[in-house]
Amino acid sequence: MKKHLISCSLILTLILSVFIISCDNSPGGNPPPSGDPPGGPLPIVMVQIPPSGTAPFFFRMGQADITTHEFDVTLTQGFRMSRHQITQAQWEAVMTGNTNGISPTPSHFRPGGAGSVQVYRMDTSNFPVERVNWFDALVFCNRLSIMEGLDPVYSINGSTNPDDWGTVPTGSGHANFANWNAVIMVAGANGYRLPTEAQWEFACRAGTTTPWNTGNNITQSQANFRTTMGLGLNRTSAAVGSYAPNAWGFA
Repeated sequence: MKKHLISCSLILTLILSVFIISCDNSPGGNPPPSGDPPGGPLPIVMVQIPPSGTAPFFFRMGQADITTHEFDVTLTQGFRMSRHQITQAQWEAVMTGNTNGISPTPSHFRPGGAGSVQVYRMDTSNFPVERVNWFDALVFCNRLSIMEGLDPVYSINGSTNPDDWGTVPTGSGHANFANWNAVIMVAGANGYRLPTEAQWEFACRAGTTTPWNTGNNITQSQANFRTTMGLGLNRTSAAVGSYAPNAWGFA
C-alpha cells in the first residue's frame, strides 16, 4: 500500500473556494461548539486538526470505487485550518488595494456579480468567495499574514511581499507566469497558506471512514450541492456555517 508522508512545518484548499491553514501550531483558536457569532462579517476562525491526539496521524485517503482508489497517508503534525471557506467579506477586506490586478469582489453570487439575479436582495458577505484561482489565493495568504504581523509563507523572485510580484498571470502565456509558477514556501514561516489535498480530506473526514463524514449518504439538509442530473433545490452558494459542522468543528 502506498504511503504518503506530509509535514505541516511547510504548509486554504482551492477549488471553487478557499480554505487556509496557519503554520503557527500554537494551541487555541477553536470556536465554541455553539457555532459562529450572529450577524455581521465573520472573523477567520482557525480549528485545530485533529482536536486531540499525538502525531503522527494516519488515515485512509481516497475512495475504493473511483479511479483514484485508496491509499494510506501519514500526517507528521497536526495543523490549524480555517473553520469555514473564506467569505466574500473576508476576501474583500484583505484584497482591497492589492497591486496585482486581482479583483477584491470576484464572486459570481453577489450583488453586482454575474449571478446577482439569483441572490437578489440577499446579503452575500458571508457567502464563500469564488471565481478565484491558485495565484489569487497566494496573494491573499501573504497579504493576510502581513496584516496580522506574521511571516508570509510564499515567496516569488525572492520576495514574500505580493506588491513586488507584479500582475497576476492570466494564463501560461503571460509574461509573469514562469515566475509565479516557481513560487516557493519559506521554511519556518508562521503565516497562512493553502492546505494540501491530504490535509483537506483529513479535516473533512474527521476520523470517519465512510464516503461522507455524515455516513454512507449525504442529503441537502447536510450540505449545499446539486446532483450531476441537476436535481435539488440549491441554485447558489450559501452562507458559511449554514450547515452543521463535522465532528472536528470543520464546516
